[in-house]
Amino acid sequence: MPKIISVTEPKKKWFVIRRRYMIGLLILIGLLIVGGISWWNYRHVIDKQQETAKIKAAKIKKLNTDSAVIAAPGADKQMILSSYDAALKDETDKTSRVELLVGKAVAYMNSGDADKALTTALEAEKLMSTTSATSLIASIYEQKGNTSKAIEYYKKYVALAKKDITRPVDTTYLDSRIKSLEASL
Repeated sequence: MPKIISVTEPKKKWFVIRRRYMIGLLILIGLLIVGGISWWNYRHVIDKQQETAKIKAAKIKKLNTDSAVIAAPGADKQMILSSYDAALKDETDKTSRVELLVGKAVAYMNSGDADKALTTALEAEKLMSTTSATSLIASIYEQKGNTSKAIEYYKKYVALAKKDITRPVDTTYLDSRIKSLEASL
């Protein structure tokens, strides 16, 4: 016997299909909203980190500029060195601390205190071995007349410089400098 279809049955099918599409559409809208919020939050965090890094870099640049002025006659050397101490006290980032310590060592060099400069540069190098710290240590040792230590740190600098692919360095001069120092031993 043929099945009798009521007039309301096609409406029920349409309602079920339409309800499935609506649920899927609502899920899609929810995912888009959650994704948008996540993306905004991610960008906000990245922007904040970049802003903080720019502020730190500006502070370090100012301190390094001040340390270059330290050699000028009448410069308040103690004030500039105490500025480095204050910045180091507040700084927790390892890389920034190394940059500050290297800047402080340069300030000591500019003021004529090679022993304190060497101590500060070695502290920076102990914290993290960077090209700026090792090259400064090498030049301080060379200035003090400790040729073997100068050669050691120049070689360390060359090795670090060759590993750093972000800032390629031509080590030709340093290689010739090392050879001339070795010849003077």
